[in-house]
Amino acid sequence: MLKIIQFSDTHLFDDTTTTLKQVNTWHTLQRCVQHAQQNPFDLVLVTGDLTHDGGQPAYHHFRQAFSGLRQPVLVLPGNHDDLALMRATFDKQMQPGFHQAGRWQFILLDSLVAGEVGGRLSDQELTRLDTLLTAYDSLHTMICVHHHAVPVGSEWLDSIMLANAEALFAVLERHPQVRAVTWGHIHQPFHGRHKEIELFGTPSTCIQFKPAQADFATTTQTPGYRWFHLADDGRISTETVYLEAGPASRQ
Repeated sequence: MLKIIQFSDTHLFDDTTTTLKQVNTWHTLQRCVQHAQQNPFDLVLVTGDLTHDGGQPAYHHFRQAFSGLRQPVLVLPGNHDDLALMRATFDKQMQPGFHQAGRWQFILLDSLVAGEVGGRLSDQELTRLDTLLTAYDSLHTMICVHHHAVPVGSEWLDSIMLANAEALFAVLERHPQVRAVTWGHIHQPFHGRHKEIELFGTPSTCIQFKPAQADFATTTQTPGYRWFHLADDGRISTETVYLEAGPASRQ
């Protein structure tokens, strides 16, 4: 059994006193990491928008938040990120596109399109995905990406989802070992299915988006993250966790 923590959309700034919608994102990330460490885990996934403005100091803050962990921390870019700065800031353990643990493999995809809020997987990225799935067909697989691959019921969010999700699913459907796709971007929990593949979205470690909205709106829900328990036989159990309201949540 693997125990996985998924954080997402940490939205850190160069200045750790800067707030997003009155939320200090540095404080809330620290609180989420501290809260999650109360239980044993094997791996951390962070599914994009590590920073809000893409500055190198913000990436150093992110690295500092996880510096005390001995477990692998896997990261991928979101639409607010600067991929070149990510690569320059993190060591190899913190930015692989592929990771194996136990009977599972984790494939991290880059859906970032420079200058765009929505996402797309390049032909090269789709080919890399297909190659890895073909080479490691005996391992249960979780696909990790920033942008959501199916609509979540909010008009404004669904206009900035993964533009070529059908190309992603065309690859995944050829590989029955794929058990799940998990993403960030939507700042709210989500659970759905595409045929035999489970689909998950996770809350943000800072602000949460109000579900089922035509236009951008946030809620007063506290910062959160997701747990995955991944069994050797491919079964998945999961839950979302929200922090209790506290003085570090908002400023």
